[in-house]
Amino acid sequence: MNHFKDFILDFFQDLNREVAYEDNGLKVYVTGGSGFVGKSLIKRLKEERHDVRALAVSSDDAQILKDLGAEAIVGDVNQIQVLKQSIYGCDVIIHLAAIMKIMGNYKELYQVNVDGTKNM
Repeated sequence: MNHFKDFILDFFQDLNREVAYEDNGLKVYVTGGSGFVGKSLIKRLKEERHDVRALAVSSDDAQILKDLGAEAIVGDVNQIQVLKQSIYGCDVIIHLAAIMKIMGNYKELYQVNVDGTKNM
């Protein structure tokens, strides 16, 4: 898991060097922000003065995102209109949302992990 986190953080360090941005940094859209990797990523993005807008599937997740300093958008990766409206104006999208169960409802897994990724 640390390799992925390091990859994302290196990506943003490189991006910071290559992209000229205002004092507020980039506007970054994150799905899966209330998860293990997502929370660490949002903390780091905020430390680097980026604006973060993150998708939350519940009001509890929205509160987690707000506590991290992100703008929380309640919705999910299969709500196309919510995605269109909330992604508008963002410079970068990081899609981390997924259902991480080995066993479970196949339809739900497919809708989130496959269809949701296509929607992004």
